[in-house]
Order: sequence, then structure tokens, then C-alpha cells
Amino acid sequence: MYVVMENNIEVMENNIVILKHRDINFRESDGSGFDAWGAMQLLNTVEGVYKTEVRDKMTLRLTYDLAVISLEQIEAALQEVGFHLDNSLICLFRRALYYFTEENERSNRSLSKLTCSHGCATKVFAACYRATEHGCRDSRPEYLRRYL
Repeated sequence: MYVVMENNIEVMENNIVILKHRDINFRESDGSGFDAWGAMQLLNTVEGVYKTEVRDKMTLRLTYDLAVISLEQIEAALQEVGFHLDNSLICLFRRALYYFTEENERSNRSLSKLTCSHGCATKVFAACYRATEHGCRDSRPEYLRRYL
């Protein structure tokens, strides 16, 4: 049974769920799919991400559990995959403030620090990576591979 508090914290017996709602802004892309729609499809399968919503073509609204994943990890993984985040001055300040407050909140709750010094995309998108078939990456359709 969940008890919902006013500051977006839900407590279930001993497990703490810290819900955060953030916007991720992207730069204008050349139509290659590296926009909010593409990020939404990737982030829907990530552990700790509860809800993704496209506000407009370049803005993604995200609800995630800070006890499982941080905004810094999510954005680092998106950048590693090829997404270009908005680096305007206001977005940089906002991003730095979110990273700082999330790290402080995790340390105040005695949660270990979430880091990904390398391979952040592999850690964040592990479920998506495991779901894809690995092996022959032939670009031909399946029916042509059997006969040629």
C-alpha cells in the first residue's frame, strides 16, 4: 500500500520511491529521429522511468524514480546514443541545479551515488539492448536472407 506525501515521495513499507518530474529539451535535429519522439521510445523500457510524454517536438516530459536512476544518467545515456540536448544558458543552469539537488537528496537519504563513468547508455538501456537480436546485422529483409 502506497502513502503519497506532498513532496512527490511515495513510501511502500521499507522501499522508498522518490518521483521526479523533469523536462528534457533537445536541439533542432535534421529529422533523423533524434528528437523527443525517439527519446520517448527509448526511455519507455528503462527501469525506474515511470512515464514519458512528448510536450512538443523538442521537449520530453519525464517522470522517474530517483532511487533507481538520476537525470544525469538519463541525459548522459541519451547523449551517448546520439541525441543532442539543448545547451542554451538557461538549460545548462537548470541541468546543473537538478544534478546538484538530486545528488544531495540521494546522499541525505543514504543512497549510494549513481555513476556511470563509461558505458552509461549500456547501463540505462540494458533492457532495450537485451531485447534486440544480436548476430547477423544484414540489412536485407528476412525473406531475402533465406534464399540468397
